Parts: sequence; structure tokens; C-alpha cells
Amino acid sequence: MATAERHSSSESAGRPRPLSWSWLLQRLSGVLLILLVGGHLWAEHFQQPGQLIQYQGVLARLQQGLFQVLDLGLLVAVVFHGLNGLVNVVSERWPALSRAAGLLGLVVGTATVLWGADILWVFWYRHPFLEL
Repeated sequence: MATAERHSSSESAGRPRPLSWSWLLQRLSGVLLILLVGGHLWAEHFQQPGQLIQYQGVLARLQQGLFQVLDLGLLVAVVFHGLNGLVNVVSERWPALSRAAGLLGLVVGTATVLWGADILWVFWYRHPFLEL
């Protein structure tokens, strides 16, 4: 009964919830995503207006350190923001699954970032099969 009383809307209405790291990092990753997507759009679409995006041009850009950092940062921010949001929804809807959702989010997020970084690594170090 104490749990039901603690979560009742009449008792908690008007009280601010304590700031959590998850909440703060969700907002920061959202701002980071806006900046990184803006940088990606500028690099791919507005740096040389009127030209078609071609494979060789993208491959050449991915050889540069700035674009490597941009793409890896975008990968990490997207994965974190999406999975953290999903974990937050699950934790609020089913509080008993909060720890399991966080652990699953950490495992899936780590695996996704490692897999994405492996794919980017192929482009960064210009393997022979990429030459067309």
C-alpha cells in the first residue's frame, strides 16, 4: 500500500522530481544531435552546392579526421539518445523492469556502437574492396 500511496498523483502533484543523470544526459545528447546533424548536413549537402553526392567524394571525406569524429560522434549520440529514451519510457511505465531495461540498453548500445565503429573503420582506412 505504501507504494501506491507514494505514486499517487494527488500526493506528488506540484512537487518537482529530483534531477537525474538520465534526464540531464538525454537533454545534452539532444543538443549534441542537433549540432552533429547540422554539421553532417552542411558537410554532405551545403559545402559544395549543386554537386551530386558521389561515393568517391564521401570516401574522401571519411579519410579526414574531422569527419571521422563527426560520424563517430553522431553514431554514439544517436544510439545513446534513442536507447536512453526507450529505457526511460520502460522505467516509468514498468518500474520493476527499470534495472533490466538499463542493463539491456547498455549491452545493446555498446554492441551497436562497436558494430557501427567497425563499419566506419572500413571506410576510414580505405580497404581495397572499396575502390570501384
